[in-house]
Amino acid sequence: MSISNFSNNTIRNYTEAVSKLARHYKKCPSQITEEEIRDFLKVVLDENKSWSHVNIIQSALKLLYTKTLDQSYKVDRLQRPKAEKTLKYILSQAEVVRLLDLCKNVKHKLIFMVMYATGLRVSEVAALKLTDIDSARMIIQVRNPKGHKQREVKMPSELLVWLRIYYQKYKPALYLFEGADKKSHLSHRTIQTIFKQRILAAGIKKPVSSHDLRHTHTTHCLEEGSDLQAVQRNLGHSNIKTTLTYYHLTNRLKTTLISPLETLPGYGTRCQ
Repeated sequence: MSISNFSNNTIRNYTEAVSKLARHYKKCPSQITEEEIRDFLKVVLDENKSWSHVNIIQSALKLLYTKTLDQSYKVDRLQRPKAEKTLKYILSQAEVVRLLDLCKNVKHKLIFMVMYATGLRVSEVAALKLTDIDSARMIIQVRNPKGHKQREVKMPSELLVWLRIYYQKYKPALYLFEGADKKSHLSHRTIQTIFKQRILAAGIKKPVSSHDLRHTHTTHCLEEGSDLQAVQRNLGHSNIKTTLTYYHLTNRLKTTLISPLETLPGYGTRCQ
């Protein structure tokens, strides 16, 4: 990069961007697919970063795949994000019901229920441990990649019912959603693949990714009148402007956070 007359600051930022991608998927960038790159950029957009920061990451990845790895086909179709035009694909309640109803595998159903009920990111759901589920306080503890507690999110009673059903069937030991070896957690990629399979089976035509369940959670929370700051804390947004991007959907305010699972037809108690 120095030969290309990049500043030391740019070199540092680009190196960190590539490292962030590799850490996210825990594999070499050359093995990461075009679809995974797109999903990663969606996660970055939701991390409350500035648009200039997102553009730096995208520039770094374009340089990596075009000049270093000779895999330009993975980034050729990437478009620069614009704040006012960034698309968040939102599922309707009916589509969420179809998605969950078609998950006959209890583990798969619960993964998506947790994501929809709490707004957790795919990486956060994958890393959940049994000890993170606090049924006495009705919360789920969310930890950062180093295992330190980052925030607490509300756990609706409907979700606890399914968690107990799941536990009786699978008896996980450490991680809530164990991988095949029973020692590690289910990978992000596996969850994303399962999600796309279920979306296809449900006949949903929107180009949604598993990360869009987080967007759906946020939108449905606000539609139900959840307090904006409560939603912000639940999602772990450090800047409320990120949460405000969803807020044009409703002007109603309440003092508590309502999980959208509570009002989902056939699953929630509030709709009965």
